[in-house]
Amino acid sequence: MAEKSQEESEYKYVGAEELEEFETYYEEKGFEQFAEFMANKIKEVENVPVKIAVTGISGTGKSAFVNTFRGLNADNEGAAKVGSLETTMVPTEYRHPNNKNVTLWDLPGVGTSKFNKDNYEEKVNFDSYDFFLIFTRGRIFEDDIWLAKRAQLRGKNYFIVRTHIDVDMKGDKSTHPHTHDANKLLKEIRDGTKRLLEEVGVYPKDGVYLISTLLKHVHKDLWDYRKLENDMLHKLPREKREVLTLSLNNLSKNLIKEKCEILRSRLKQKAMLLALKGFVPSGLKDFMPQEVLDFIDNEMTSYRQALGLDDGTLRRLSQRTGIELESLISETTEIIEMPTLRITGDVVMMLMACAIDPVLIVHPAISFFSKLGVGFGVAYESAYRLLHDILGRLETASLRVIEKMPSTQHTESLKATLSSTPYGVLYDRTQGGDDEA
Repeated sequence: MAEKSQEESEYKYVGAEELEEFETYYEEKGFEQFAEFMANKIKEVENVPVKIAVTGISGTGKSAFVNTFRGLNADNEGAAKVGSLETTMVPTEYRHPNNKNVTLWDLPGVGTSKFNKDNYEEKVNFDSYDFFLIFTRGRIFEDDIWLAKRAQLRGKNYFIVRTHIDVDMKGDKSTHPHTHDANKLLKEIRDGTKRLLEEVGVYPKDGVYLISTLLKHVHKDLWDYRKLENDMLHKLPREKREVLTLSLNNLSKNLIKEKCEILRSRLKQKAMLLALKGFVPSGLKDFMPQEVLDFIDNEMTSYRQALGLDDGTLRRLSQRTGIELESLISETTEIIEMPTLRITGDVVMMLMACAIDPVLIVHPAISFFSKLGVGFGVAYESAYRLLHDILGRLETASLRVIEKMPSTQHTESLKATLSSTPYGVLYDRTQGGDDEA
């Protein structure tokens, strides 16, 4: 018999305000439209768009960032072309591979005949973006300043991103092999960029972000990349913040836990929809509608994508680290106790036997549930615990995959050592920055 955790109880019960909304809608519209209403409420939460504008002249690492942010390298399908000095002529959209609602837009420069200062904001649909990332490799150009000022004027958040820090490190180390001081160099770059931006009135209160856009450096938590991600999240309203959080690929133990917290907060609506679709809480697998099995299968797929356990992410992880793909996949299949990651009636029954306490706890919404049909409350409780159990198993699998990473122990100790610095991890002397972005 499974025990209900305090965490499970906190999320499971429908709140009074939400319950009143459900009851009112059901009494006015009836059962079928109420089921459609619940499905739409879930879509509204999950399909919130997040649009990120990426700007800067050619050679500042925009394309590499667009790929890295989406967990891709230049050879992957859908990757932005890296290394080209061609100027972006039209706004170019790049969708996140695991969430089509998260898009990065490479915007053309301001100083072209087609996109000049008189028509730029209208032509790029300026107000549609949630925030702007302005990339620079060293010099701050007039067009960058103009764009930052327009963002200020229109109340848009913007981030100044100084790239190619790995190249700066390599150059300074080569020039000063005996006196090279990484943190001193970072301070000089940060202070110099700050001074330039203050002179023209566009220095953001969150400062500038010193990063390398190379995927290998990002996964080592070098410099300000994770701080940039965190600050981007905190500039968004809750619904958009949750969507973007679930899409982040630079996984850490804390990020996995944060993602699972978001997913757990959505389980009650998912469980209610499953019960409305005909979820069978007993062991009668032959009576479980295929629509219910498909819904559970899609849920598990979305959990795997959010937690970095989907086939594509694991394959790229294997290629990057040299760890056998089968070894990474086995972490998921062993914990979920499934030879293949597909939901069938047999699999649901097996998981239910592990997850479900046959004694129904009295639910605050039990009177409303009784209106939805005999046994609806039991179906809801069972569906909730099933989804809760699947998510918990996948959370454990994701944490185990992170433990397999060669740099996990090093990264965790490095974070602890440098956690008191104002910008988090500044520079890892033991792993250096010897590759150019």
